[in-house]
Amino acid sequence: MKTILAPTDFSEVSLNAVRYAADLAAAIHAKLLILHAVDVPVAVGDMPVAGVSYDELNSENELLRLRKSLLEHTNNKISIEAKQLWGTLENELIKVCGYNKPFAIVMGTHGNALAARYFLESTTVYVAKHFNYPVIVVPQDRSFKPIRKIVLATELKNLDDLPWQQVTSLLNIFGASLHIVHVNKTDKQIGENLLRDLFSDHPLKTAGPYFHVVENVNVQKGISLFAEQNDADLVLVVPKKHGLFHKSDSRQFIFYSPVPVMALHKE
Repeated sequence: MKTILAPTDFSEVSLNAVRYAADLAAAIHAKLLILHAVDVPVAVGDMPVAGVSYDELNSENELLRLRKSLLEHTNNKISIEAKQLWGTLENELIKVCGYNKPFAIVMGTHGNALAARYFLESTTVYVAKHFNYPVIVVPQDRSFKPIRKIVLATELKNLDDLPWQQVTSLLNIFGASLHIVHVNKTDKQIGENLLRDLFSDHPLKTAGPYFHVVENVNVQKGISLFAEQNDADLVLVVPKKHGLFHKSDSRQFIFYSPVPVMALHKE
């Protein structure tokens, strides 16, 4: 059975992402594992650790309440486990992923530059860029709806490196259509016919994708506008050293996308 991981710091933004994860799990018949990480400094003897509240050290009850509410939310259709982790989220997620090989990690964002506690800014971007498992980043207040239209953002560099098997698998799991989108941001224009020709021998051609070219000087804005205006349910991006997820592009795309973003990695 597939497993979906959903870290939370109990902020409303992360709880919204957890609810999205629960609905996603119900839609694909997966189990849900809710995680809460407490980064605890080294203590001396039995003395309390400075800077760590007892509320944080005893959040198991809060996790259990969250699990109960999600079971009610999904009408007990899925298996849900809640687990408290001791350490940094990044380090503990590596361990949990090693045990569970998740279908996806679901995380949340505020939709702006402000972040709550440790969870939302650097951690989300780091996990999306560096983890070898799909990461879904859910915008603030975005609720789950069936994934029927998937957008794949491409810069047309190294097309052979696209994780086409993962993309094809997602299309089959969700029964979704694929829309390949390229953003023209320079005077060197690429039309939809040329875009289609570039994929003529690509394995993704068998998925029957639709091809779109968007004019915008900003890649992130171009993809986001297309996704919003065309009622897309999920945007796929491939983090790499140079490309859409290079430097500040990654943070802007994650925090300002109006629809959920799934980061995939080269196979």
